Amino acid sequence: MTLTKSQKARRRQARSQVSKGKQPSARAAMKTLARAQAIPNKRVAQIQRAGLSRTAQQYAACLSNPFSGPLAGIPDYPVTPSQKTRCFARGVFSTGTADRGFVALNPYFPANDCSTAAVSCPVLYTTAAFAGTDFLTPATAGVLGDKFTNCPYTSAQIGIAIDDVNFRVVSAGLRARYIDTVLNRGGRYFALQSPGHDYIPQAGGPAITSVGSFDTAYVDQVHTDWVTVLHRPIDAGELAFSNTQGKDGAGISMPSPYMVIGVAGPASTPIEFEWEAFVVYEFIGAAAVAKTATEADPSGFSAVLNAANSTVHLAAPHAGDSSRVQRGFLKDAWDFFAGKGGVVDFIDDRADKAMDGIAKLLPLLLALGI
Repeated sequence: MTLTKSQKARRRQARSQVSKGKQPSARAAMKTLARAQAIPNKRVAQIQRAGLSRTAQQYAACLSNPFSGPLAGIPDYPVTPSQKTRCFARGVFSTGTADRGFVALNPYFPANDCSTAAVSCPVLYTTAAFAGTDFLTPATAGVLGDKFTNCPYTSAQIGIAIDDVNFRVVSAGLRARYIDTVLNRGGRYFALQSPGHDYIPQAGGPAITSVGSFDTAYVDQVHTDWVTVLHRPIDAGELAFSNTQGKDGAGISMPSPYMVIGVAGPASTPIEFEWEAFVVYEFIGAAAVAKTATEADPSGFSAVLNAANSTVHLAAPHAGDSSRVQRGFLKDAWDFFAGKGGVVDFIDDRADKAMDGIAKLLPLLLALGI
């Protein structure tokens, strides 16, 4: 640590008093040395705002970017080694004969096989044969299901047997963009993560355009950028491990998607959109492989969730806004943690180590434009 001239002078004064036999009182000597070694107030403030731990940063980045962010675990107690895996599916959906279409995601079906008839597929989407105007299930003609073919386990391997695996959702994202001709481009997007994670595609509705009545919905004219819906955990059950597909860790049934992107297209003109669904899972159990440690950081974890669930990030941004949403989300988590008065030691070289930690974090913040 570099001292100023005045600090060095105070240190020499204290040492010279001792060497000349002029023993100052213990309290006076300690105060003199403390003043000599004191860190300027500005630097103390910077260290106190050192912010999120690396574990919490990775979780925040994963939650805000399941498509290409880090593979993270949920950094809360109890922690257990787990397999972190990113599962995904890609495809194309179309508006149908009634000029409506959609794609929907339910991340609570992590297996690499699924049954459309049993509605156990994580992704539902429409084809040009779709004749409805509502979010409907695969019992309807023109509604198909898709699975995560790269996920490591089948539906039969997820359960309560000793050699089965359990899972939990760390992060999930659904996005779509227009890929048809410029001439046919038209209509509006209606995107939403159901605020209570109530399932949306079901027999008898709701209407695709009705999700625009939610304050967290994203409604915009059809454009060629990505429209993105991100998962946000809303209760303790969604943070716990589940042993049953279609249910969270508390056993609450989640049989149908709660993340949707719908389109009301131009009249009598089917149009196509490409879609991507990505989910980051944690798997535990005897059959889970390549397990790694998951570190706990309850303070950072609560800061990240506070930023995620108390802001407008439930809205679905198109690509022009997505980086701004992620920057805002990470900054909210940073500020929330700092506001709680996170403190690190700043005696001697520990201050420099803390500042080194800030320096290592700066490239990430600068890359995100924070």
